[in-house]
Amino acid sequence: GACCGCDDAVFPSVHFDKDRYDIKPEFYAHLSILADKMVSCPDMMINATGMTDKDDNDKYNEQLSWNRVNAVIDYLNKNYGIDRNRFIVNFEGESNAEGTSRAAQYRERKVSLTQAGPNDKGSSNPAAPHPGIKAGQND
Repeated sequence: GACCGCDDAVFPSVHFDKDRYDIKPEFYAHLSILADKMVSCPDMMINATGMTDKDDNDKYNEQLSWNRVNAVIDYLNKNYGIDRNRFIVNFEGESNAEGTSRAAQYRERKVSLTQAGPNDKGSSNPAAPHPGIKAGQND
């Protein structure tokens, strides 16, 4: 409802190091803010979209972006009890990646988190696109 600032919430993206999907400590505070907002706004749904830079091939990057978006959701679920069903999961791989500089590629390696609208549809738990591909590291 409008009383509690549950409309038009804006959340920062979570960025990743090259070829990794572990969540860096500097993003813990961002995710805490998102979790707090989701707890206080129980009807809020989030579009969570994993992305990569354009290095490596399409299939690898689809799997890596799936790994990244699931790492974020798993973190929120494990640390804050946020239900996975409150996310609409997308993984775009490198489909929007054009960056060649280190800074541009860092911006592209992310999970974008946006408030879902009433017409946004999608799966909360899509199957891995390429389960045979070990894409990225998280340890």
